Amino acid sequence: MKRFNKIFLTSATLIGLAIGCKDDSLSPYIEPNGGASGLGQFVSLVDGTTLLPTATAFYSQSAVDAATFFDENNQANGINYKLQWVSYDDRVNIASIELYVAYNETYSDADRNPLIADHGGPSKGPSYPEGKFWKSVTPTGARAPIDLTITPSDMFELFKDQTWDYDDDGTEEGIFSAEAAAITKTDRTVSTKRFLSSRTVTLTAGNVTLAADQFVLRWRLVGDDGKGYGSWSASVCQETVGINCLGQWRVNKSVFNPKATYTRETSAKAFLKDGDKTTVTITYDKSIATAPVVALTGPGTLGPLTPVAGSTTKFTVEYTAPAGYTGTVTVGTSGAVSTGAAPAGGLTQVASTTTLNVDNQAPILVKAATFSPTRVGRGQATLLTLDFNEAMSATAANALKVSITGQQGLDDLAATSMTLAANGLSATYLYLWKDSSAPFDNTHGDVTVAVTGGKDLAGNAFAGISPTFLNDAGNTVADAGLAINVSGVVPAPTATFTADLGTQLQWSIAQTAFSGSSTSGTWFWVAVTAGSTAPVQAVRDVTGLTNKVYNGFGTITNSKASGSTTARVKLHTVYG
Repeated sequence: MKRFNKIFLTSATLIGLAIGCKDDSLSPYIEPNGGASGLGQFVSLVDGTTLLPTATAFYSQSAVDAATFFDENNQANGINYKLQWVSYDDRVNIASIELYVAYNETYSDADRNPLIADHGGPSKGPSYPEGKFWKSVTPTGARAPIDLTITPSDMFELFKDQTWDYDDDGTEEGIFSAEAAAITKTDRTVSTKRFLSSRTVTLTAGNVTLAADQFVLRWRLVGDDGKGYGSWSASVCQETVGINCLGQWRVNKSVFNPKATYTRETSAKAFLKDGDKTTVTITYDKSIATAPVVALTGPGTLGPLTPVAGSTTKFTVEYTAPAGYTGTVTVGTSGAVSTGAAPAGGLTQVASTTTLNVDNQAPILVKAATFSPTRVGRGQATLLTLDFNEAMSATAANALKVSITGQQGLDDLAATSMTLAANGLSATYLYLWKDSSAPFDNTHGDVTVAVTGGKDLAGNAFAGISPTFLNDAGNTVADAGLAINVSGVVPAPTATFTADLGTQLQWSIAQTAFSGSSTSGTWFWVAVTAGSTAPVQAVRDVTGLTNKVYNGFGTITNSKASGSTTARVKLHTVYG
């Protein structure tokens, strides 16, 4: 018992010493700091009210890009942004918010490689974001949005002294300088157009398409105890509803400026000629407070601009075509100002034009009329084709007509319409050989076709033409051997024979063609013993060919064989 008391007293003493010597810095427990984050939202320029991203959705850059931007052609107007802070554990009070901006300028090197000059600089420490310090703003409390307006002028003032080595020669040029413009072929020296949308730049090596300039706004929250709170990781910002780490926007072009479209009467002619009038209706996509200035480039006259009654977006103007001119004219508008205030109102229109076509020249053929084939016989056809330098009218009253009257004994063809191609640039007519008389009353020779009628789209008349094709009917040919006449054929070529009947039957044939006969084809012949009866047929019918073919007999004498051998030859020509 005495031993137990001694142990107890010793333990109590040690515990007492341990408690009396406690060092809080050696404690494994570290009290966490409070947490704070920011939520920034763009005010949509499209409607002026919608906040992007919404506080109940994930951050969407594509949604922001569609509704928030600097306008290249209206750089007096900026964007609106609402920034608030929140402490999720209610242990932090934010006294100020520091704003940092990065400017991503797009340019190209001499080899047409798209590049980005990232102006703004890296983070300076754990709680500092990337970008260049712009300014500090003071919030009124948690979840109380601070309204920010950011203009191109603000960004110019922030980055006006920035430099960059565009040609990688070791020397940096001011980004808004003439030296930089000479290297990049992109001029940023104009005060009303410092920042640019997507564009095509012409370099010595060729054209290059560049993306739009881009800006990124980030923030640093500073507590009333002086502690700084930077952005959370990108994954947290992108995957947590109601939180984001940045606000990013780009440069667009003439998004809200009024834009005009041009229409004409439903029945308007595509081409106008002397004295023709047309009314051009100018329709804007926004209500117009200041009417446009309308100008005509090219000959003709333009009437006064007239507002359409009951409309704040429509105007009309009448154009009258001149005489003696063929070409285009343009009607252009400029200076119209939209109703309302910025950013979507009070803006000057994007200047634009519409083109009108004037035509006082008669249509002409771009080449001679063609017949395919150029000769036609019984049961055959030929296709007439006309190719014009401009589209012809498809109106029935303006149709091109084909006529044939009393030529070569063929039946007459009354004025018959040609078939116009869909593009109006060519017309065709298929002529079928026409002779109702039997056996034949037509004659061999050229047939003249009269093409009349036809107008172009402006109403200018075609002068007409008279092309020809051959009626290949043939003449009457006498057969000396059989003493019969065969009508409706072409005279056969005359054959001249050279023969060698020594050991084999050999000969060659030279021919002389008559007018109207073919100079090509295949010769057939039959050799018979002298005194034998010759073939009795006088005509060889060849289906589908231009002419029926008949050639007379001739004789060949073998002068080398013993005795005298005579062969009688029957000749046919087959046209290929």
